[in-house]
Amino acid sequence: MAESEILRGQSWSPRHFRAAGAVHVEVMGSRGVQVGLEVDGLGGQLRKQRPSTGAFALDMARDGVTFQAIAGGGDAFPGGAAVDLALSFPATGRTFLIERVDVSGHRRAPLVELVQEGDLWRISSAVSIREDKIAAYPDPTGAPREGRSTGSRETGTSIPAMLGSWYVRRSAENGQPLRLELTEIMIDNSASMTAHRARAALLVDLLDALLRAAEDRAAEITVAPVGGVEENGVGSAHVQRPAETGAASGPRVLITDLPGRRADGVASLVIGEEGILQALGGPVVHAHIVGDTVWQQLERSGADFDDSTLQRMAPLVHWLEDLSSDKDAVR
Repeated sequence: MAESEILRGQSWSPRHFRAAGAVHVEVMGSRGVQVGLEVDGLGGQLRKQRPSTGAFALDMARDGVTFQAIAGGGDAFPGGAAVDLALSFPATGRTFLIERVDVSGHRRAPLVELVQEGDLWRISSAVSIREDKIAAYPDPTGAPREGRSTGSRETGTSIPAMLGSWYVRRSAENGQPLRLELTEIMIDNSASMTAHRARAALLVDLLDALLRAAEDRAAEITVAPVGGVEENGVGSAHVQRPAETGAASGPRVLITDLPGRRADGVASLVIGEEGILQALGGPVVHAHIVGDTVWQQLERSGADFDDSTLQRMAPLVHWLEDLSSDKDAVR
């Protein structure tokens, strides 16, 4: 009896099933994304490239195989790119369709692993074994030097990165495409931010994924010096204007616990209590407090996003859109 199962995204539990004979596989890209298929591990061979469809005997896969999506032309998949993978086992009538696996920012993206375990076969998500990502936030043991970029990162592997790409896709499907302009994401590396570094990393992942998915480009990610030192300084982050550094002009965001003032020339995404802006007083400009509802989404364990996710993330995303469209925005 034929049995089909649809699995969505990359946060689903492994399935065990019976199969024999051959497996047929096809990978399909979203929104015109060109994608090829690579099967890693066939018959002891490291890799065996194929076009977007293929078939092989299960006997060749006893030691385990990984199905990977390959970006066309040697470039990375664009922001917001997702693929569907179909696996069918004609001898037993079993079919799996894995929908909307985020591959944005990757050149080669593992999708699914297939392994024999006794008399059964196990199919599981392979997203966790991706190795071509670049950390967006400085490791505590090796923080970047003053003003040095941490590099553009490859998205799609953390919950915030998945959420950012998903949010852009869902907004477009709802007829409300995002328009974001962001040239630099700055990180306050002061002593008071030590306790917030994990959350700062989540925000970097989210902002980077939103921008890549919406505009197919990445912002520069840098660390702002504090008190004249590279890390654990005391005081406010020192922010130079683009005219002083030669950097590209455009909206910039500082992730901090102490929002900047108008003269700083940067918008502040603030980790802290809701009342901090009122407590500071004075001409604080373009500052947004990251609320509990947003942290609940960024710190969740699964990627089962829905319409309530859109609603909870909307205030933050709308603030970013307003910043992008404001002609008087800090630059």
